[in-house]
Amino acid sequence: MRELFNPADERPFHAVSDATAQGVDAAAEGAFTAWEGSWRDLTPGERSDALHRLANLIEANASQLAELDSRSM
Repeated sequence: MRELFNPADERPFHAVSDATAQGVDAAAEGAFTAWEGSWRDLTPGERSDALHRLANLIEANASQLAELDSRSM
């Protein structure tokens, strides 16, 4: 685990896991499996719907995402 620090006051505000080679491999394999297993077979409309759902989640959590991003700058 690695702590993220607020550069303004140097206090930790969140902990994240370090990436490992195995974790990167697992993420790449997961992405490939998702592509082969479903994403490539979706119609453009279905892909659009999925991306719109993702955009809505990002929008719904924009203030928290912005705070995390600004605290790490």
